[in-house]
Amino acid sequence: MTSHNADPYGYPGAPAPRRRVFGRRSRSAAQQYPQFQVPEARQPQPWIPRPAAPEHRRVGTVPPETRRAGQGPAAGHAESAHGQAELATVKVWQLPTRLIHWGLALSILVLSVTGFYIGNPQWFPLGQVTMTGVKAVHYGTGLVLIALLIARAIWMFSGNRYERLEQFIPFRRSRRDLIGPSIKYYGFMRREPPPTVGHNPLAGLTYLLLMAMLVVECVTGLALKSLESGRGSLLWTFFHWVFAITSIPTVRFVHHLIMWLTAGFVIHHVYSAILVDREERSGLLSSMITGYKTVPKDRL
Repeated sequence: MTSHNADPYGYPGAPAPRRRVFGRRSRSAAQQYPQFQVPEARQPQPWIPRPAAPEHRRVGTVPPETRRAGQGPAAGHAESAHGQAELATVKVWQLPTRLIHWGLALSILVLSVTGFYIGNPQWFPLGQVTMTGVKAVHYGTGLVLIALLIARAIWMFSGNRYERLEQFIPFRRSRRDLIGPSIKYYGFMRREPPPTVGHNPLAGLTYLLLMAMLVVECVTGLALKSLESGRGSLLWTFFHWVFAITSIPTVRFVHHLIMWLTAGFVIHHVYSAILVDREERSGLLSSMITGYKTVPKDRL
């Protein structure tokens, strides 16, 4: 005979049976033991076909959802029949500009390496013969740099509209109005680059400053070279006036300082070119090889 204290289910720890109370319905098993519920079978997802290629991939237009400020209809861009900004491929950099650009890049690299060795021979004691050869390479590359700067100055008055002097000095008000947005963009206060085809006005002013620095670099370098050539030489005749303005140590300091400032500019130039190329998607990097960029038609 079962006692009153015996387990009614025959095993210890089983829950006691719930009594039905008059006027209240007892909870179901799923409500009493939610941890033992069996999840419903997952319904199969319907098959969704892959959408067709975006229209801008086929007709050469920018999709509205990826259009950035200054590049879409809000900025006055013309649209195609599909409601997308029309693009055009335009030749921005002519062959002389591209050759001068890469010539300057190579010259600056060679001059920086050889100039650093000339200024710090104790770091690489390779002997007097090596020093003579390095100085010859440095001097010859400096002459190449001078020729490239003269060629670029001439091309400012002979190139197309994107290579002329107005791209470096913002004569027009429309160019000056883009200086503020350019500063905000490079200062991480604006997400979109200013809408331009060639150089933006801030970049143009920076390149003009770089050319002025390189001119000072060439003058100080030729002045220092005139010290080795001696009095009565051609270099001394044309550049001895530099030492009438300042001392020899100051000329050396300015010459080395511009080298380091130019190295900093090169780092920022490469970074900015990659950044703007990714933001605009206009082929900025490849344009210095091919000469062509893809931009909205209304910028032309």
